[in-house]
Amino acid sequence: MQIFVLATSAPLAASLHCDAHVNKMIIEATQILYAALHLRSIKTVGDGYAITHMHHHLVLWAAGARAHLRWLLDLAHGLCAEYELRTFMRIRAHKIHACSAHLARIRMAVNGLTHADLPEQISPGDWLTWVTDVRQVGKAACLNIVRAISIINPPDGCRFGVLDIDPNPRWGPKLDPEAHAEAKRQLTRRCEVTGDIDLVASYRLYYAKKAKTDFAFTWAAAAVPPPPLRSAWAAHRPDRAPITLAEQRAGESARRAEKKRKQAEALAA
Repeated sequence: MQIFVLATSAPLAASLHCDAHVNKMIIEATQILYAALHLRSIKTVGDGYAITHMHHHLVLWAAGARAHLRWLLDLAHGLCAEYELRTFMRIRAHKIHACSAHLARIRMAVNGLTHADLPEQISPGDWLTWVTDVRQVGKAACLNIVRAISIINPPDGCRFGVLDIDPNPRWGPKLDPEAHAEAKRQLTRRCEVTGDIDLVASYRLYYAKKAKTDFAFTWAAAAVPPPPLRSAWAAHRPDRAPITLAEQRAGESARRAEKKRKQAEALAA
């Protein structure tokens, strides 16, 4: 499960997703939305996806407030628009993503909610209280969630976001040891959680890291990242160019060969 918050604006964040992620993240956003509604006992018209990852912190974040659900819905709709546009550019045919009908039903359910059903906003401290007390998620799991909370550049209309990647200095700021320890103490006291993790900067730098080590990213088949992402590309390992599709395929072949070699050694042992 993942939500790439590449911008505070949901439509802009959707436009910055690479080609490989557009289709994948529409499906994941829809799954997260269905799971979040299930946690809040909110029904939708028709059959939805099977409920999974109910205690994943992105699902818990989406279920925290109506503002969270709306932002994720806007992101999913933006990704659907990107999917249609990029598909048309590639094959000159108009295709509507299969999740569009699900998202329309989810939108109807969310638009009908009131404060009695779900608060419009929620603070990080109140959200963590709901996670620990109401959802009965274990304290150890909650302590792991604390370091993922970001109040810097959260999704538009939301008081905070959560990071589903390690807040590693290579792709984003992280809490220093003293601040991290204090955040844990605040969780124990059910107090407001504060931190210095920049949500958008972390995801953009993570994208740059992946582009230079693992995947040949493209946007509408172009290898050059959109302007909002270029500063991250320059900041992360500026001496290294993004990998090409040929390099990606060579790396995948090498990993498959290494896996087969290890399996053969295990059978021979």
